[in-house]
Amino acid sequence: MLLSDAARAHACGHGRRYHLGRWLRACVVVVLLAAVAGAGAIVAPVATPRAAADVTITLDGHGYGHGIGLSQWGAYGYAVEDEFSWPYTEILDHYYGGTIAGTVPVDTVITVRLQALDNAQTAVVSATGRLVVDGVPGGPWKSVVARETATGYSVWGNADAEVCPSTGSLSGNWSAPTAVNTSVTIRTQANSSTATDYSALASVCAPNGSLRAYRGVIRAINDANGLARTVNEVPVEQYLRSVIAKEMSPSWGAAGDGKGMEALKAQAVAARSYGLAENRYTYAKTCDSTSCQAYYGAATRTSVGSGFSQVEYPLTDQAVLDTAGIVRRVATDPWPIAYTMFSASSGGWTAPGTSSLAPFPAVIDGGDDTAPNPNHDWSATLTGNAIAAKYPTIGSFTSLEVLARNGYGDWGGRVTSLRVAGTSGSVTVTGDAFRSAMGLKSNWFNVRGSAPLDRCADLVPPAAAPVAAGGLVSPADPDGLLPALRCIWPVAG
Repeated sequence: MLLSDAARAHACGHGRRYHLGRWLRACVVVVLLAAVAGAGAIVAPVATPRAAADVTITLDGHGYGHGIGLSQWGAYGYAVEDEFSWPYTEILDHYYGGTIAGTVPVDTVITVRLQALDNAQTAVVSATGRLVVDGVPGGPWKSVVARETATGYSVWGNADAEVCPSTGSLSGNWSAPTAVNTSVTIRTQANSSTATDYSALASVCAPNGSLRAYRGVIRAINDANGLARTVNEVPVEQYLRSVIAKEMSPSWGAAGDGKGMEALKAQAVAARSYGLAENRYTYAKTCDSTSCQAYYGAATRTSVGSGFSQVEYPLTDQAVLDTAGIVRRVATDPWPIAYTMFSASSGGWTAPGTSSLAPFPAVIDGGDDTAPNPNHDWSATLTGNAIAAKYPTIGSFTSLEVLARNGYGDWGGRVTSLRVAGTSGSVTVTGDAFRSAMGLKSNWFNVRGSAPLDRCADLVPPAAAPVAAGGLVSPADPDGLLPALRCIWPVAG
């Protein structure tokens, strides 16, 4: 575990802001042994003095997101900061332990569920009027609508105008409906991978009237329960042009006199691997929201006839091109594509992966402490009323009690279990659940003023005789109730 801020400043002889990477190299020896774990093993109760409607607590925290795998701000720091200046390959090796670099064919396709179209018609427009439907005679059209029927779909085309119709009857110059028994595939006759004119792409109409222009083809299809879905089938390299531009700021590529491109390239490999490792549905690999990866298509419009707002940008396009076909694979036979999860900010320690496809261990993340990162340290103030509103069975809020942490970093690391108590009872929830309920940036937090879960502070450092390169032994719990610790002590002398 990490020492307190005060202990760090004392041990290193300064009181300035703690920088993890510099401090570790200059002042400490790290011992990596078994992680602290287990509900009930370590408890830090934080009781408010009274049950009151206006009680408030302040949480101090680190990071933004789940912290597993790549930290986007950490990748930026490792790429741009002069003390690191890492290439994207080193960034990926750091965050995705247990994996190796691999490849997939550059023409690999991915299927993406467009969630805004769930249980709705599939309406597609293109100003150039080059839309066609596989297996349906007629066209090309400027507008195509596919609607679910009892036996499949009915398809209409309009050659005269771009129209995003409502769900009622169609008016205007629409063709007679054509019945299709299975799925409906709508495509543009233009080369959607190379087109620079967004009006030549297939634009999908959302129920609110907005549109998104997509590369690849659009498919109306039913899920395993017979519910209507709309899917974009697109070459993965074209899909990534949109994803990277939404997951990372394209401007990062110009940071550090261009060194920021390494962060964009690391994100491209992570996003490619993550998307291809997904197998969410019978009809699509992944989805288009942040539940999967943010995917907005090539460009967006607020309505038919309005101008396009581009999603793709040259620097993120270049990051995709520079890493074309590169993925991370689990470093054991049969070498599956790794589930390369990532989040905005780790806060200084990543969290360990959660499956055989995500075998990455937790690692210290010095890059995350880059000056522009607004999420490395944060605080949030919660009221008793707000907490009780999320957990009404507790009555009036009285206390939070952290029951367990994951053992990595300040205060004992991320909260894995805590008890929320009130005048009528209590509930035990995970740190993730509490984070979600209260809108916190991450599950790595501590109630301000409470004692951190820091068993290392009570230990006497062993004699300065390393038992392994770069490490000193940390004594195990003498009663055998807790595992050995991961402790950091200043180097003697």
